[in-house]
Amino acid sequence: RLSEAQAYADCDVDAPNLHLITKHSKAPSRKDYYGMPKAEIDPDICINCGKCMENCRFDAISVKERSHFVDPFGCEGCGVCEVVCPVNAVSLHPSVAGDLMLFKEGP
Repeated sequence: RLSEAQAYADCDVDAPNLHLITKHSKAPSRKDYYGMPKAEIDPDICINCGKCMENCRFDAISVKERSHFVDPFGCEGCGVCEVVCPVNAVSLHPSVAGDLMLFKEGP
């Protein structure tokens, strides 16, 4: 009976397409997939010294209207900005990067 068991995994995060070749009679169970944490800058604490922006190797931090902001798509979650901030205005937070879907058929 075990030899009849089938398991598939579609690990293509950009364009998953396993559903095109399999049939599902039930909706999948879903849950959030968390990737690397993302930096956030608290504008109430930030003194706009620019150290976070100077040290970000991914160019994910910019200035808008005299405040520093993190581009969540550019941030890789390395935490350098958090370390170099002299007033602890930067913190890393969990970031949902996608969905995990589990299709289950049979027992």
